[in-house]
Amino acid sequence: MVLSKISRIKLERAREFRKKGAYREAEEELREALEEQPDEPDLKVGLAMVYLKQKRYPDAMALAEEVLLDFPSNSQALYVLGEIAFQENRFDAALGYFKKGYQVDPRPFLKLRLAKTLSKMGKNEEALEVLENELLRDPRNIFYLKEKAVVLNRLGRAGEALAIYKELRELRPHDPFVRKEAIRLAGLEKMTQETIRELEVAINMPSYENDPQLRALLAQKLKEEGSLEAAAHHFLKAFEIEPFNPYFVKQAGFCYYKMNNLDEAAMALAQALRLDPDDFYVTRTLDKIHTMRGTLEEYLALIEDILSQHPGKKRLMGKARSLRKRLEKARATRG
Repeated sequence: MVLSKISRIKLERAREFRKKGAYREAEEELREALEEQPDEPDLKVGLAMVYLKQKRYPDAMALAEEVLLDFPSNSQALYVLGEIAFQENRFDAALGYFKKGYQVDPRPFLKLRLAKTLSKMGKNEEALEVLENELLRDPRNIFYLKEKAVVLNRLGRAGEALAIYKELRELRPHDPFVRKEAIRLAGLEKMTQETIRELEVAINMPSYENDPQLRALLAQKLKEEGSLEAAAHHFLKAFEIEPFNPYFVKQAGFCYYKMNNLDEAAMALAQALRLDPDDFYVTRTLDKIHTMRGTLEEYLALIEDILSQHPGKKRLMGKARSLRKRLEKARATRG
């Protein structure tokens, strides 16, 4: 099918909105275009991508599967299903979707997802082979190089990973992840206290004071040293800089939990769960915290509020049912 001029414009607008994180506006553009061309696969896949970014997996999956019924080799629809499977830790299924997508549309991002999936499955040698083959064709591809460094590190080849990060720092001097990993791997050969001192100096420099990755690395080193309060402080500082990253506030919550500061732990982990409703470790820890505090009603209210914004989250729906039963049993015992 051929997109009309209006639909093409709306699709481009939607892509720009999606890049900016303006998902509601992107969805509106695509829905309007679909009213004119309801069977157009590019529009359906575009909307599925918007849902994917919002972690509305059932909606994204329904649209992608609908496209594949008529266009079984649509690489973007296959990517959507692969990405959903990847995020749900169904790595065998994800691998199948990414492989099929790459066979019909050999674009680099699909090969990268293949390598990431293999690595997640523990098949790091296979992932490395995929990346090295691609790097023969495109030796300065930043995304392949970053993933190769990650895989090498998982294989225990820290020296080789560090060499790649040093190369990447020349290619992308302002990449916070690359900078953090280069410092971390270089710091493996140093005492932790020395690394902490160097990081404390770095985050007080104007060029690095707003770098969330360096803050998080300092927090992790402090946590390893047992300085949990200071670690929580720096994890939260990183979260202030990057407020949509659940990792930082989650780690702060775990620090508070280890300190037995249950009130601060509950608040931090509640924020983390709102940002990532699928995080099993956060829900499990919150369950323990609210059980110890005797605040299961508060925990149920949190779960129900998150479900109102993210309907269809089966794990949270199950948790809500379980909490209601526990509360009913407690009331019956008291009565």
